Amino acid sequence: MGTSLGARIASHRKALGWTQQELSERLGASRTAVSHLEAGLATPSERTVALLAGLFKIEPHDLIQGTGYPLAKAERLPAVVCR
Repeated sequence: MGTSLGARIASHRKALGWTQQELSERLGASRTAVSHLEAGLATPSERTVALLAGLFKIEPHDLIQGTGYPLAKAERLPAVVCR
């Protein structure tokens, strides 16, 4: 297992120059929820992973690849998302 999903989310967010607040507004979640995702205190739902992938302009499986994201949830992710 490589990097954590939370670290990967934070990395993509920072690469876009967004604050946690800006990501939370785009995602439709609270800033605290984004903070918990990035800190690894919460596991995102399949819907949240798909939304994040779309915001980051990548595919959901690319976002979770090599992380500890649960396999059962990963199997339910869409192959592609709208960007």
